[in-house]
Amino acid sequence: MVDTHFYGMTDRWTTISGDPIDRHTFQPAHDINIAEVNLTIDGAPRKYLAYDCDPNGTKFRFYYTDNLDGQWTEYSGNPILDGRAVTEYRWPSVAWNGTALHMSLCDNAHTVLERWTSTNGTGFTYQEDITTVNGTAYMNPFIWKDPNDSKWCL
Repeated sequence: MVDTHFYGMTDRWTTISGDPIDRHTFQPAHDINIAEVNLTIDGAPRKYLAYDCDPNGTKFRFYYTDNLDGQWTEYSGNPILDGRAVTEYRWPSVAWNGTALHMSLCDNAHTVLERWTSTNGTGFTYQEDITTVNGTAYMNPFIWKDPNDSKWCL
């Protein structure tokens, strides 16, 4: 029996279109595992979504694919979030709860973990500061759903 709850990362390669040296913190949208969201992106329904930021923490980019063994395609409207004028956004972690995407991110300039939401995968709206840690940059905003109690964890 094949366990479908985990996405194997060994002995497997996934191509991302575009410049592969400019990728940083690439992470698919997930719940307990990589989530199939089926949202319309660039005019067609897409199964899987992923996000990353550039190494400077100035832009968040969005990707999609219909096959986890295939190529991730960069969204035509990238960047979806640009922090150059305001702050330094880093490490997007995006969870799917069945109706909306919840992105946690690190605002390094203000040492704040923030939560943003989206129903379409590309337009995110700020919701709240999750926590502030004065003087500590580079906080890990990874979120996941605990399969034992179905609670979201940071």
